[in-house]
Amino acid sequence: MTGSSGFLGRALTARLNHLGARVVAWSRAECDLEDSEAIRKRLRGVEVDAVIHLAGRPDRTRAISRAPELMRAHFTTTLNLMQATEAILVHVGTLDEYGAGRAPFREEQAPAPNSPYALSKLAAGHLVCLGGGVHVRLSLVYGPGQSSGFLVPQLLNALEAGGPLAMSPGEQQRDFLYLEDAVDGLIRIALCPSLRGGIVNLCTGTGTPLRDLVGLLEQAAGRPVPVQLGALPYRSGEVFQSVGCPERLKEHTNWRPGISLAEGLGRLLASRGAAGPLSSGHPGAEVNSSEP
Repeated sequence: MTGSSGFLGRALTARLNHLGARVVAWSRAECDLEDSEAIRKRLRGVEVDAVIHLAGRPDRTRAISRAPELMRAHFTTTLNLMQATEAILVHVGTLDEYGAGRAPFREEQAPAPNSPYALSKLAAGHLVCLGGGVHVRLSLVYGPGQSSGFLVPQLLNALEAGGPLAMSPGEQQRDFLYLEDAVDGLIRIALCPSLRGGIVNLCTGTGTPLRDLVGLLEQAAGRPVPVQLGALPYRSGEVFQSVGCPERLKEHTNWRPGISLAEGLGRLLASRGAAGPLSSGHPGAEVNSSEP
């Protein structure tokens, strides 16, 4: 597994170890995936059934100047892994590859990436499919241990610190997947021969407006989340409905998302000890908040 020290990688490694799998876990510090010879040396003498490629370089800037770095981080590393081993490669991409396409997104529809990040994931995914692996288009994962650069942790931090947090009007819909369900889905995908050579969405199929996410968190916490909806404008080229269709994954693996967004937020609050009584105030907010 690459990206084992990341948010999703840590949880997936723990689950696989619990199931008795032998996991060869790599972090960026342990192996430079842009160095093909380093990968070959690391894999020498190691029997590998499947490679789950989580490593990547998140980027929300949409700056064209970032394209070369992102192509190296996603396309080049994927190519190097494919050349170093004949094991099945499970490559993790993003629903952003569909861009502003018609939602809910289905695997057979034309992609329309609107950022160098999404484009680099799309290119790597095509390569994986050509090699007989599986390209997973993952929705927005949230759960314990996620870094503060994502919206759900930002909202939790605002709740705990008393704010403030500025947001767009929050009408854009996103498909939020709890960490535990994402881990279960990836394991099932890796073990499913009928998905190989193609693309599969890993998502809930349910779109939630960001303003409703705030409301659900308030219900779970029992007190207001200090945000200012509408304090920030929508981003240029904003995608207002980014929701995947999980039917292909359900048909091939019988996977179902088991944890609703309301339940997941409750679990997340419990893990942080953030739940508390309803307060009378609802402080303002001015701090910038990037959408996940």
